[in-house]
Amino acid sequence: MIKMKNWMLGVVVLCLFLILGSPAFAGFANVVSFGDSLSDDGGVSTGFGNGRYTDAGAPIWVELLAAAQGAQGAQLYDFAFGGATTTTWNVGSPQQGYPPLEGTGLESQLLDPFWDISGYINGLGLDKSSTLFTVWAGGNDFLASVYGAAASAGAPGYPDYPIPHPALGDPTFAAQQIGLALDILVSPLFGAQNILVPNLPDISLTIPFLGNEAASWFSGEFNTALEAELAQFRLDNPLVNLYTVDAFALFDGDPALLWAGDGFHPSALGHQMIADAANAAVPIPGAIWLLGSGLIGFAGLKRKQNR
Repeated sequence: MIKMKNWMLGVVVLCLFLILGSPAFAGFANVVSFGDSLSDDGGVSTGFGNGRYTDAGAPIWVELLAAAQGAQGAQLYDFAFGGATTTTWNVGSPQQGYPPLEGTGLESQLLDPFWDISGYINGLGLDKSSTLFTVWAGGNDFLASVYGAAASAGAPGYPDYPIPHPALGDPTFAAQQIGLALDILVSPLFGAQNILVPNLPDISLTIPFLGNEAASWFSGEFNTALEAELAQFRLDNPLVNLYTVDAFALFDGDPALLWAGDGFHPSALGHQMIADAANAAVPIPGAIWLLGSGLIGFAGLKRKQNR
């Protein structure tokens, strides 16, 4: 009996040794991000002047997530664009005189031959098994409907704002667009094997929309529809590792602490919370398999000895 316990302990120690000593323990080598201002590190848009839509000088969640991968951190390739909707359109900023613009939305980031992001990624020769793709979008679909309604009502400060896509403002459509994005990522175009998708925070908890029923409805309906999209994706793609972050639950707190100066984008604290949740959601690649394999093997051997 003592020998059996010692042998079991040896198996567990061996598994841990394999995990800690394996390249997989280093975490992901690359992080590739798509979406809107929530994931925009300033590489392709201006943000609040420091390139990011958050507190001055603060990194955003994907930067923190990439930095936490192993001793050296992962290489971040960030193609998210502030203002992106889930379609080809960018919501723009009517208050600042910027009309909606086509070509930088989530769908364009993935498919537009002008950007050819898939060609660029594949040209880098990244190991897809050690590359994590992230997709976070949907909030600007709500903003497009708000801007359009304000313009139609003649609200001061809003120039003529034609809603660029008829389905913007429909939370189910926005969630389906996320599902489409995932299908594109796992296709031969990108060949993604690991994907992380956060849901939407409650927009009615942001300062500009505090207590707004339409914002609350959109957030809830979008997240419900997104959950269904992700469930179907898992069924259709059992070999793909799909991870999620419940941003809706994370941002149920003090708005003064969680939101940046504009009251709509996450503060430095908010981004740290997202990054921590993302790190918790994404296991070390291969580690769980190694440990599980050792324990399963031990269980099988023990059954044989008990016969």
